[in-house]
Amino acid sequence: MKIFERLLLMILAVAIIAATTIACKNNSDEETDTETETSSAVETTITEETTDRYSEKDDLPEKMNFDKDVTVLIWDSIENEWYAEKMTGEVINDAIYQRNLTVEERMNIRFNFNQIPGDGGDTTRFVNEVKSSVYAGDGVYTFISAYSRNAMMCMAEGLLQDLTEYDQIDLDRTCIARQLLMQQQSGRSCSL
Repeated sequence: MKIFERLLLMILAVAIIAATTIACKNNSDEETDTETETSSAVETTITEETTDRYSEKDDLPEKMNFDKDVTVLIWDSIENEWYAEKMTGEVINDAIYQRNLTVEERMNIRFNFNQIPGDGGDTTRFVNEVKSSVYAGDGVYTFISAYSRNAMMCMAEGLLQDLTEYDQIDLDRTCIARQLLMQQQSGRSCSL
């Protein structure tokens, strides 16, 4: 069962990151022509970089049937990058909503988001929530969304998975958000 859960975790990580980059691409397509003109050389370079960055498709099957709830632990005190309750017409909110819907439908999963305080004075509370779940072995959280000190504290305590240990995840693919991965690296490891 642990192997199945780890495989699901890896596939979900790739799918969510790929869906996020696709959502970003779709949002940029909606830009208006009100921007000032720039030289054609700069436009060509930007177009090529954008196309290369967002055009790579993942190599996952189009439909998967995990039939599983996926629970994500997130901060409640920051602008939410994971959860949007409904379409509102706001570009970022709608991209997040559409990304989650796409991943849920493609993988036959259901996202559940558990929001708890985690900023400033609540750092210890957030890390303790992760620690309690990991030590209990209850598998309550499939993912955690932690920033800087919370992520580093969880890594230092050995609470996160090292993504570099999984051959199934190609961290060099352009569909992986490199900046996100760089922020989560500790030495040569990348944790989630």
